[in-house]
Amino acid sequence: MNFYPNSRRQFTKIILKKFPNAKITEDMNKLPEYLLWMLEEIEKMDGSRKATRWLGYVIGRIETLELCNNSKPRDIVRIDVKNEDNRN
Repeated sequence: MNFYPNSRRQFTKIILKKFPNAKITEDMNKLPEYLLWMLEEIEKMDGSRKATRWLGYVIGRIETLELCNNSKPRDIVRIDVKNEDNRN
């Protein structure tokens, strides 16, 4: 499945804009690199519930790192939700 394609793309851009040298890693202690890994893994998931939880975690960490405010992630995710609704 391809969950949240716009969100994954936009959040990756947001992270890399602030941290251009960030490299993907599974090491949870290395933010924002770990968030980039999570965004890649979401694409591979076969269950939307897990993808939704992971995306929520990424959004929370992005806000904690002060990469954007709360309204921007909602607007980004809304595009994917609307597109998914149109496919059904």
